[in-house]
Order: sequence, then C-alpha cells, then structure tokens
Amino acid sequence: MAALAIAVPALLSIGSAVSKRQRELRGQLRAVLRDVSKACKNYEIKDWRPAASRVMLEAVEKLKIVEDEGIRSPSPRQIKELHLALYDLGTTQESRARFEAMRPAVLGPEQMADSMKAVAHRTEVNRRYVERLAECYRKATARMDNGNVLTYWRYRLLPPFIVRG
Repeated sequence: MAALAIAVPALLSIGSAVSKRQRELRGQLRAVLRDVSKACKNYEIKDWRPAASRVMLEAVEKLKIVEDEGIRSPSPRQIKELHLALYDLGTTQESRARFEAMRPAVLGPEQMADSMKAVAHRTEVNRRYVERLAECYRKATARMDNGNVLTYWRYRLLPPFIVRG
C-alpha cells in the first residue's frame, strides 16, 4: 500500500512533465508555422522571393529540430510531409536559376516560355498548399494545447491525407 502511495504521485509528475514538454514543442512548431505563413504571403512579391525561400529553408531546419526532440502529435508522417513541401518551395528559386542557365542548350524559346509558365504555376500551387498546411497545423496544435484530446489523437494516429480531408 505504501508503494502505491509513492508510485501514483511519481507517475503523475512524470506525465505532467511529458505533457508540458509536448506543449513546448507544439509552441515551437506554431512559431515556425507563423513565420512560414508570413513568408507565404510575402512570396507573391517578386523581390521577396529570395527572402521567403530562406525562411522556408530555415523552417525546414527548425522542423527537423522539433521532430528530433520528440513531438508526438502531429505525427512524424505529417511533419515529414510539411518538411517536404517547405523544402520544395524553399529550393524553387535555386532550381529556376539552374533551369534558366541551361535553357539555350535544352529548349527553344517557345518551349521555354511554356516551361516557365508551368514552373510558376506549380510554385503558386505549392505556396498555397504550404500556406494551408501551416494554418491547419497552427489551429490543430492550439486546440491540442487547449485540451482537445480528439484532435490530439487524430493528428497523432491518422495519415495526413485523412486528417486534412
């Protein structure tokens, strides 16, 4: 009986410390996602694209840190999907510059114009997708921290395409 009286408070304090750490990690994730949302809004302006690309690549690094520190919800699969989308958007400027440098050897002027339109369209679609993801995860992590257990388990257990579906 005495062991039980000691074990229960000890387990409760450990659980409290873990949940506090998870709240801190979700807070860090929200801070990263706020920066991503601002960068997505600024990405439309041509002069801001290099700065926004740097923000996206920095967000990739910060996401990796949050994931390595053991965030449980959103799940690693969802963090990985967000990571890939941010990396793709962050490296678009660099890819476009390399493509334009190779253009004369590969494509004619008409094909190049079509290709550049397609790249611009894909970038815009990806930017909107990242912006929606950032907003979705910011709201979900806020609900988790406010005690919404259903949201916590949805984002921890279900694959990304079902959760956002």
